[in-house]
Amino acid sequence: MLLPYYIMRYEGRFDEIAGSKSATRELLRECELLRVRLENIAIDEEKTLLYEHLVELSVRVCDYLLSKQDGLRKKVRQCMGGEILELMSDRIAAAEKKAIEKGLAIGLEQGREQGREQGLEQGLKQGRELGLEQGLEQGRAQGLEQGLEQGLEQGRAQGLEQGREQGRATLASKLEELGIDKELIAKALAETADATVASN
Repeated sequence: MLLPYYIMRYEGRFDEIAGSKSATRELLRECELLRVRLENIAIDEEKTLLYEHLVELSVRVCDYLLSKQDGLRKKVRQCMGGEILELMSDRIAAAEKKAIEKGLAIGLEQGREQGREQGLEQGLKQGRELGLEQGLEQGRAQGLEQGLEQGLEQGRAQGLEQGREQGRATLASKLEELGIDKELIAKALAETADATVASN
């Protein structure tokens, strides 16, 4: 007979056993002997997990069969190993499920954090590259435009100055050819140059 179902041989007599102290003692003595034998076998053969499963299953069977005899059920439970609410395999499955859920939560959080970091890094890199490219393009365009404006302005100014100088030199040469005194020419040209600078 399968040990967890050993108590089934008393099925149909539970009301009678619950009503008799001696019958209750006899049932509890048998349950105690069964538990001790299972313990000894488990210790000798190093099968504690099997022992726990058998005791837990026996308690569940007792709970079912003695559901109408609450007092007797509690005594049998206590005799067989106390208040066992779930099988070891159920506890292991629950612990595994909890560990998986925790692992998923940790993995999800790490994934989010890693995604944020990678996104930020990639965004900064692309932003730098795009900004550098746009900056170079704008710098080239602005530099070219400013260079042209400044070049034209400087060219105009230098051209005017050179033209004035050449004009003065040509005028002085022609006036000398006409026999006008060099000092008088130099004085007249200096006054014209002062008047030109003052007007600019």
